[in-house]
Amino acid sequence: MLSSSILASIALNGTAFGSLLFVGAVDVRLFLSLIKTPNGAETIKTVFPLWWPYGRDLMAPCGFLGIIVNSLAYYQSSNAVWLVPATTHLITILWTVSVMGEDIKKLVAAKGAGLERITRSFCWAHFPRILFAGIGYGVSLASLHQ
Repeated sequence: MLSSSILASIALNGTAFGSLLFVGAVDVRLFLSLIKTPNGAETIKTVFPLWWPYGRDLMAPCGFLGIIVNSLAYYQSSNAVWLVPATTHLITILWTVSVMGEDIKKLVAAKGAGLERITRSFCWAHFPRILFAGIGYGVSLASLHQ
């Protein structure tokens, strides 16, 4: 029988991966399409400051809880495989803050020259987060077959 921490780990890892995959498949494509339209920059200035806090408010707790429950799964099971998804949650948080942080600040403030470039930079920087979360989720699913 699986422990509560392992079930919680798999659920959080899947939530992170699914959420980031959705953003990459839908929202990023929307933003990249919008900036090609005549009034796209103005739309981004309106939408992004509303959109970002909702995503952050889902993903930040998911990331921090992911670190905690995957670490707890490791502690309870003594199976080091749970350190992989814990680490991918940490990497995702650090990537968002360090690599994407400046673009996020500019897009939330809706100021600064080169809004099209900033939007593209933000969008393309999002894709590694899908990879990180996918690795964490994949490893957690694979651990069920041990």
